[in-house]
Amino acid sequence: MNTFSRSIIYYIIVPIIVLLILFIVSIFIGSQNKTFQNTNAKDIIITSDFELYDQDNKKVTKADILGSPSVLFFGFTYCPDVCPTTLQSLSVLIGQLGKGSKQLKFYFISVDPERDTPEALKQYLNSFHPAIKALTGDPKQLDVLIKSYSIYAKKVPLENNNYTMDHTSSLILIDKNTNLVGTITYDENIDVALAKLKNLY
Repeated sequence: MNTFSRSIIYYIIVPIIVLLILFIVSIFIGSQNKTFQNTNAKDIIITSDFELYDQDNKKVTKADILGSPSVLFFGFTYCPDVCPTTLQSLSVLIGQLGKGSKQLKFYFISVDPERDTPEALKQYLNSFHPAIKALTGDPKQLDVLIKSYSIYAKKVPLENNNYTMDHTSSLILIDKNTNLVGTITYDENIDVALAKLKNLY
């Protein structure tokens, strides 16, 4: 290949290929952003009633959540790090809200009902703010909440017939009508998280 041919490849063809790739990528990203922007958070809502039980073995239904903005966290008591860290962070936020916390409800919803009985949840919650309630129950009833908010929850087998759970780590923020209005991520800045909670009421 002579010098002239190499010049054509390096200075004309290669830039054209790069520009074409960038164009295709920009179209893809644009379509993804458009899809996200067209997704109205208000469309995400608990679509069916459910019957679960709190840590005191008291029945909790959709009607008990309606009427008050709420914070939902999906996890499990055998969680080694994300769950206790998130619940501890939530406890701090509740404390900083002061009287404002009375206007919100806080739920720790089990994705592992096989092990998370009301009794186990009650003992587990002793380490966190008393305003946090736990919910557990029949897997099909829990699925109403899990599927309503597109929560990821999957059993992962371990050695010796044990298992753990992979799950969404964000706090789910819902209004008084159970519409999803936002989330607080696992690593959210505490001031930003506090502002999001205050915006709920």
